[in-house]
Amino acid sequence: MNKAKLTISNLYENNNKSWIILAFIFFLLGLSLLILSDTANGNDWIFHKIFCVISTVIIFKQFFKLFNRSKIALLIDLRWILVISFWFYYVLGASLLVSSRQDLIDNAMRYYPVDLNLVLKVDAMNALGLSIILAIVSMYKVKWPSKIIGAFSREIRFFDPMGHRSLIFLLLFCIYSLIYINLHRIGYVDKGILHGIAQNFKFLGLSFALIIFYYNGKYQKTIKILSFFYLVTYTFLGMLYTSKAEILAPITFLLFVYSIKKNSYKLAAICFLFIFFMLQVLGNYTSAIRSQDEKSSIQLDLLKSNLNISEEQNTYQIWNRINYVNSQGAAINFYDNGDGGKSLSKIFWLFVPRFLNKDKPDVSGFAGVFFKKIRDHGGSRDSPGIFVEGYYNYGWIGMITSSVLAGLVIKFYSVMIARIFLDRIYLLYFIIFSGLWTTFRIDGLIITDYLGLFVLLLYFIIFSAFFLSLIRVSLER
Repeated sequence: MNKAKLTISNLYENNNKSWIILAFIFFLLGLSLLILSDTANGNDWIFHKIFCVISTVIIFKQFFKLFNRSKIALLIDLRWILVISFWFYYVLGASLLVSSRQDLIDNAMRYYPVDLNLVLKVDAMNALGLSIILAIVSMYKVKWPSKIIGAFSREIRFFDPMGHRSLIFLLLFCIYSLIYINLHRIGYVDKGILHGIAQNFKFLGLSFALIIFYYNGKYQKTIKILSFFYLVTYTFLGMLYTSKAEILAPITFLLFVYSIKKNSYKLAAICFLFIFFMLQVLGNYTSAIRSQDEKSSIQLDLLKSNLNISEEQNTYQIWNRINYVNSQGAAINFYDNGDGGKSLSKIFWLFVPRFLNKDKPDVSGFAGVFFKKIRDHGGSRDSPGIFVEGYYNYGWIGMITSSVLAGLVIKFYSVMIARIFLDRIYLLYFIIFSGLWTTFRIDGLIITDYLGLFVLLLYFIIFSAFFLSLIRVSLER
């Protein structure tokens, strides 16, 4: 046990200094870009290219420190996932405007035109937002998430000392959720009281990829077979409904966990290239399928703008899909012109379960409203990312608030994950998956993608521990 504690300490706490330095570097980079956004000549796109190059060098240099360490850090220390996501969306994706083919650049500009000064302001916000999150995760000390996990674990082990019964129950509930959600999808069942919970646990069931490689308790063969069945079924249903996300999510997470288990960067790189290739192939496939169902010219325009399909090629382009600069530029312009959003004003409704208030406002409708502002018609969704979403709501105060909230969520997840991994609480491995997924969704929305799922899981753990403790006390009397 001491060895396990030492390992987690080495992978997480003892590496703080380099992360604090990285936060400071991106803070300085963000301030520099902010100044340039007001002074740069509109034709000096070299500044945006320099941002992409410098950010890539800094992030890859940070990753070189992981070569001589166990790759299990990628599961425990969410800062690695954070900088991967930042580079993928806000560096690689953003580089499209200066490094891609002209037709892809034209596609992006048709969606929403941006000039260099606006792009540099976007880069500045993203760099500053990343620095705030890294600083919070690296410097803020908090213990209550670990204590909550510990309390829940003690209650579970009173009823299920070996942990396998509760794990099997959770697996079966995830299978039920997967079946129920898909039956509702095709209209065979109505939306019930557990619909929201089932929808979340259908997705969280992907965490059983971790169980396949890390569980070594009782009935492990049965549990691993059922876990694999779940992931295969998830992928099959994704193919049935031509959903790239549902097809690739189980495959991607399985390959990611397998690479970590093998402690191999080379294998991880091969898996990344494979997923990138599959995304392009599936993108072309789903685009072709959906383009056959054109009911009106408006739907056709919607399809082309949402999937970034070129007029000439009619093909899916990954680079366009991961470029958020144009959406972020739109959000900044909307706020600066007095047409900002109010999505953050609904944040307190996250803590109110819908069964307590049926009139609870929809906290997930932002993406559709935002897309309609850009394209003048609805039917799809878009997001400016967690940093610019804050600015879109309340200017710089909103941007800082959104970054701080995201940093706190990642910190809380990190503390919980360290405890779960240390104590081998297999039942709660879905929290590890949730933390990884949430951190990677830096391109998403602060309420739905960061706070929403975390609050749901926190409620689940607290109330489960409370009710189990009541049952335990009554049995002990």
